[in-house]
Amino acid sequence: MSNEIEKIKYHISTLKDSVEFINVDGLAVKLDLSKAQFDRLFEICDEFDHKIEDDKIFSRAEFEKILSDEFGIGYRTIKMIIDDFAKYEHFEYLAYAYMLSSKCNAPLVKDKYNKT
Repeated sequence: MSNEIEKIKYHISTLKDSVEFINVDGLAVKLDLSKAQFDRLFEICDEFDHKIEDDKIFSRAEFEKILSDEFGIGYRTIKMIIDDFAKYEHFEYLAYAYMLSSKCNAPLVKDKYNKT
């Protein structure tokens, strides 16, 4: 029985890595998040997205620390999350600011959505 459970876990893990999801909800499967954790991830990202839109300020270090503390994830997983946001056009300010900050590792002072 234990071998069968391990085999099923392996198959699920393999499927998660190979499936191309059609929207950002696939992150819950990729990251093995509960509904509450997935909702929390979106709350955090929404807060940062609004802060960037309103104040034009982004701290990559703060964002990464919060996600690391909340979910125990590192840079590569955070980058994958940001890539999915960009791909599915979620949290566009956050995605753009994160990508921009990775090039220069400096706070964002102006973004591509600036309408002024």
